Amino acid sequence: MLLLLFIFIYALLGMQIFGGAFTDPEVVGTVRYNYDAFLNAFITSFILLTTENWNSVMFYAFSGTTTQALIAVYFVSCIFIGNWMLLNLFLAILLDSFTQVEEEDMMTPEKKERIKQQMLLDLKVKQGEDFIEGMEELQKEGFNLKSEKKPKKKKKAKKKKAAPGEESEVKMPAATGNILEES
Repeated sequence: MLLLLFIFIYALLGMQIFGGAFTDPEVVGTVRYNYDAFLNAFITSFILLTTENWNSVMFYAFSGTTTQALIAVYFVSCIFIGNWMLLNLFLAILLDSFTQVEEEDMMTPEKKERIKQQMLLDLKVKQGEDFIEGMEELQKEGFNLKSEKKPKKKKKAKKKKAAPGEESEVKMPAATGNILEES
């Protein structure tokens, strides 16, 4: 948008300075690049900005009746300021893309928690060796998988002496729960 504004300003300035002044004895009619109408002036200013065939535009300007000092100031300012602005816009876009990449690479606590939750959800589906490998992977990533609650001390079941021919019954303590469900 800033670049279009720059071209617009220099097109209007060129129309004011060079309007109808471009002549070439070898060309019948008007010169291709001129400042007679706004569209032609806009295209000619764009040509100066890109420095594509700017020397022929300057040749037509110097062959006219306009003061040479004014022509030199117009062309030098248009080319130097325009290219400086174009370079700065390009660098701003480039630096902005690098900044976005750096922000995506930063590991925030929220991102760590989302990754942990996703890995835990994936682990719920796995069984056997896949489950153990997933647990090891989470531990390598630095996630603490142990519950923050301290487990209660387990009471040992007392064995009663069974009479000959009777089977003894041993009660096992209830499991403390699934590690994945506690998180």
